Amino acid sequence: MIPIDTIVSIKSGDEYGGKYTGKLGIIKKFTDDRVGVEFAGLKNHASKYGLFWFKKENVTPSLFDVPKRNDAIIPAALAKAFLNFTFGAPQGIARRKAGHFQWS
Repeated sequence: MIPIDTIVSIKSGDEYGGKYTGKLGIIKKFTDDRVGVEFAGLKNHASKYGLFWFKKENVTPSLFDVPKRNDAIIPAALAKAFLNFTFGAPQGIARRKAGHFQWS
């Protein structure tokens, strides 16, 4: 199961007439057979959570996927991913020494 707060890409499906296919969003809730996705700058007024609901098989983790539409990428999520990638790099690739990076 994909965890909450994961950036996902929407696969082609019948939900919302395929309008959100290729769009990036963040998983915020689950039901037995659906995933609640939040899109930057959009709110689903038909949902009490403001989320868009998709079948689980129609979402895929997509941290560095290129959207098919002009999406407003969620800055906080991308910043977190960048920091985890940069400072979580295996030793031997990049080491921080006295406030500077030393590449080996």
